[in-house]
Amino acid sequence: QIEEVSRVVLFLQFQPIIIFIIGAMMLGETLSVGQFIAFSLIFSGSILAAMKKSENKWHFSKAFLYIFVADIIWSLADVMFKKIAIDFPNFWSAFAVDLLGSSILGLFLFFLPKYRNVFKNLKLPVRGWSMLFISAIVGTIGSLSFAYALILGKVSLTSVIMGIQPFFAFIFALLLSFFFKEIP
Repeated sequence: QIEEVSRVVLFLQFQPIIIFIIGAMMLGETLSVGQFIAFSLIFSGSILAAMKKSENKWHFSKAFLYIFVADIIWSLADVMFKKIAIDFPNFWSAFAVDLLGSSILGLFLFFLPKYRNVFKNLKLPVRGWSMLFISAIVGTIGSLSFAYALILGKVSLTSVIMGIQPFFAFIFALLLSFFFKEIP
């Protein structure tokens, strides 16, 4: 384990900042003074959370670089979706193409022998497969809702609101722990 999960989740809060910058460049979106101040607070908090003191020196966590690269990629994807989706006849066709792109990458990984062998040797009980299936459906519904929110509003503000996701993840994990003592 490179880093504590609680720190990694905080690193994801860089994504709204990156989306703000890319959204301004690609979409011409701007924010009010109050919104900009809020972004500055998020950015400052993310920097402080990313810093770690060891041997009397402050440095960025090892996980920071990985999360920062992921933030840039996700940010580009969100802004590109917002920019391109308006050229589709409706939201559903834009979302279907977006989902298809994700599926193609998943299928590509399946055809690589290293990953295919993992699937061949995967021995999950029915409850484990059920949880994976439900997780995939719920995740797709979440992606659908987020994509629709991107279409309706500013991409930078939509991404900031996603910052409350860790709170819901905590609540759902807490609730699920009552029903599943161990998740396979």
